[in-house]
Amino acid sequence: MKVTVCVGPDGQIIGTMRRAEGSHEAQARFAPSAGHSFHEIDLSDEDAKLKAPELHEKISKILGGVRKQPY
Repeated sequence: MKVTVCVGPDGQIIGTMRRAEGSHEAQARFAPSAGHSFHEIDLSDEDAKLKAPELHEKISKILGGVRKQPY
């Protein structure tokens, strides 16, 4: 599953956006601020079902570093 990740300038994961099964349209939109970056990553269906804290931890590892959680 493709997931778009918004990361702040300090490496903090701001949020994630997943596409609905079979859909090519976004279900949400990010309003980026200066210094934010976007990354599109592939997650397994199992990983995509994780709750936010566990999902962000998994994404941090994929992106190559420990990133602060927003909560």
